[in-house]
Amino acid sequence: MKKVRGEMTVFLSLTLMLVAALLFTLVEGARYRCLASYARMDSVMEANSSFAEFDRALLEDYGLLYLDDSYGTGKENLNRVVSRIMNLSRENLDPKTGLGTDFLRMEMKECSIDAYELATDYKGDAFRRQLVEFAKENLPMEAVDILNLNKASPVNAKGAASFAVLKGKQMGTLRLTDEAPSIPSLEFENPLDFIDSLSGKEVLALVAPKDRTISVKRVDLKNVTDKRNNNVGNYEKHKGTGMDSLMWYLIYMKHYFGNFLEPKEGKALDYEMEYMLYGKDNDRKNLECVCGRIMEIREALNLAYLETDAEKSGIATIIATIIALLLANPEAIEALQKAILLAWAHIESLQEMRRLLMGGRIPYVKNAQNWITDVLFPVTSFSENFGVEDDPNGISYQDFLTAFIAVMTAKKQNYRMMSMMELNIRQKEGKGEFRMDCMMQRMDLGYVYEAKPLFLSFVTIGKIDRGAYRFNEEFKISYLTGDG
Repeated sequence: MKKVRGEMTVFLSLTLMLVAALLFTLVEGARYRCLASYARMDSVMEANSSFAEFDRALLEDYGLLYLDDSYGTGKENLNRVVSRIMNLSRENLDPKTGLGTDFLRMEMKECSIDAYELATDYKGDAFRRQLVEFAKENLPMEAVDILNLNKASPVNAKGAASFAVLKGKQMGTLRLTDEAPSIPSLEFENPLDFIDSLSGKEVLALVAPKDRTISVKRVDLKNVTDKRNNNVGNYEKHKGTGMDSLMWYLIYMKHYFGNFLEPKEGKALDYEMEYMLYGKDNDRKNLECVCGRIMEIREALNLAYLETDAEKSGIATIIATIIALLLANPEAIEALQKAILLAWAHIESLQEMRRLLMGGRIPYVKNAQNWITDVLFPVTSFSENFGVEDDPNGISYQDFLTAFIAVMTAKKQNYRMMSMMELNIRQKEGKGEFRMDCMMQRMDLGYVYEAKPLFLSFVTIGKIDRGAYRFNEEFKISYLTGDG
């Protein structure tokens, strides 16, 4: 077989080297562009992967998404968040395949959290934003009657009061003799004696339904949101939650938190809304405070009505006159009359509080038709629990709670609700260190990726810098849909 001798000129060799260098450079340029896209893709994936580790208890119980940056320890640890992101990136960018060559091999060299926002930031406004978003998307529209504004203020008198005389009862009777013919004989009970007998008694003992047991639950408030110094993020404050924020807050609260009439099972406190209002460490004290506040309001309204009712004011004047003459102190008539009116107003308020705690409604405005207590025999009418008919157009116990919470400061509303969430979630296994000021809802991440040149190693012409490529990426991630 004849052998053919091949040869190549120096010029052709140089030409082939130039062509090869050009091809490898073009391939490396394409690879560089792919590496940049790969780095961007990984930065997004790792941020989403980290936020996919949201706190499950908070989502299951309250529908909210937050990343626990303490990972269950109760101590904020941003370095652990960063470490977790870098570990996830290492697994994704350097898979252990064992075969083949990865032409896009790269590594995340640095990761930093440049800004982050916690639930407790800006007096809880960060928490409120997500709460409002969730309520708008998931809860039924209850805004129409959230404060009972759709109901007319005139009350339905439906036989609520007509207790002029109680027959068949033996009452203590005070009668004037001929020495004072201008004052008619009058059978009545002295309300001042009854009020004096109530001194030292708890309001709850007088008004709580007999078939209901007052909760004795108690909690430790040393480490809750509204009692401690909270961790603080460094995210720029959002513009705000809008004018309807309060309405949606109240809708969310009524959906997820219980009260005396509608307690939720398995909670740290049975009367959660009462806690949000007063922040005491036990159910009984919180309920007492709510009842006391309602009583103060109703006493003032009832007294105002009595002073404008000529008939009842006249009866009070007659009783005051009788008592003053028996005491031989006619100068005390005016003071006694005011004290009697105040006593009547107080007894009426006790009756109204009874009705509220039984789940009923009381009228917004008092008049002769809806007055409950018999002004001549207030003690008997109170002790026999007269006048507990419901007023369908009136205001309920829940309405009072909602109104009281609505006028609290936004900070107190937010922090008290978060405190209640903490107390409830800490009852779960492994959640004893749960803290809302470790709950992250958005963050800005910065990354640095590094990759080594691959095809340039075949280019031998000239002096080429074969140092590593560096890609700087930034990504913002948030659980809030408005930030998407």
